[in-house]
Amino acid sequence: MLPAKKFDLALHPSSLPASRLAAARLQIRAYDAKGQPVADGTILHLVANGTDVDTVLTTTEGTATAYIPATDAPGRIAVAIESGKASGRISLPVRDSTLRYLSGHITSDVGAPIEGVLVTLDGSTSGPGPDTLDITPPDGRYIAYTRLPDFSALRIAHAGYFVRKDVVQPTDAVTIHDVSLAAIADGKLFGKTYVLDARYGGVQTGDTTGTERSSDLNLAIARRLHSLLTALGAHAILMRQGDEQIQDSERARRSAAFPRGIYLRVDASSRTERISCEIYPNRANQIIGSALLAGVATCTGLDTLGVAGSSDPFYRDVAMSTVSLVIPSVSTGFFGSDEAQKVDAIAWGMVRGMLNLEGALPPSVPVFSVRRPDGSPLPGVPVVLDETLTRYTDKRGRVDFCGLERTGSMLSTPENPDAVTAPE
Repeated sequence: MLPAKKFDLALHPSSLPASRLAAARLQIRAYDAKGQPVADGTILHLVANGTDVDTVLTTTEGTATAYIPATDAPGRIAVAIESGKASGRISLPVRDSTLRYLSGHITSDVGAPIEGVLVTLDGSTSGPGPDTLDITPPDGRYIAYTRLPDFSALRIAHAGYFVRKDVVQPTDAVTIHDVSLAAIADGKLFGKTYVLDARYGGVQTGDTTGTERSSDLNLAIARRLHSLLTALGAHAILMRQGDEQIQDSERARRSAAFPRGIYLRVDASSRTERISCEIYPNRANQIIGSALLAGVATCTGLDTLGVAGSSDPFYRDVAMSTVSLVIPSVSTGFFGSDEAQKVDAIAWGMVRGMLNLEGALPPSVPVFSVRRPDGSPLPGVPVVLDETLTRYTDKRGRVDFCGLERTGSMLSTPENPDAVTAPE
């Protein structure tokens, strides 16, 4: 184990207002003589003059983090890091400023800090899009020190949680605003692994009709499912990212990297407008397949042919529970001009099945109608739940979100702002 040789030091923000309520995040990256991150547990000594900071830190993956508080008077805080014979220095200015400091902790609804939360400022005067203020480290603390409007709309987002928007009034030089995020489906899909396999690809197109190919349809559904599962906090992996040919033997080999989880294949090869599942024959896969079929049938109205075991070596060779959802091919004409809505419906149906397997599907799922101001239904339009999840209305202008909405949830129709949405 080599000792530390040099440090890379970074402060966020790079300066502070004169108030002990404010603090800057100091990230320390320590490297050995070979330029590699030092071993976990390497001891660092941190001192910040003019403050109470005189502490010992230990590294994880070559990195340690500390917070340096401001002083009450303008000046400059000299920060020193030592580890063995290695040392590093950085200066933190403290000054009177018209900038505003906003900080707080972001936690889950059970009080755990959330790492990787994106905090942005909506309605910024600096441009049409949101400004990124911070991305939270493992302790869930965000920091912004910038020109904030008197009414600042914060957008707080992280996969697996409902997006939250808070309006904050940072009228003082320092404002502390803590945030709690609500987990989608009570976090039932957190940590679950799903490998999503769009069958065919490359020269293997499956059925074709004109320029439409079943291989493209499979990929569109897998991508939509990937975005939904990711939004719910699951670990979703696309077996193929684009129009590439991957032999089944290679797909099975790659699955070995994810032995704990479910391998879901999307296979648009049915010559009828019915859906079925092929599985490696065992009881667990039978349960998974049945849940998927029930979910997709509910969301699409398609009839089902049931779950059947397959003798194809592919199902034996994949290193995970393996289920193939067989859906209508492009030659059936099922998708037609409504392809985007039906792709969405199939992906949501698979999500519904996954939620059912995890006990996160309520016995009764609320259904909402979306209508024009004249009362006529709006079919095939996107509806957004709490700025987090999107789904298309069906041909009768109805939509549901598998019971994921909460008390006080809001539905919006960005493409149809005058639409009227109401529970049925």
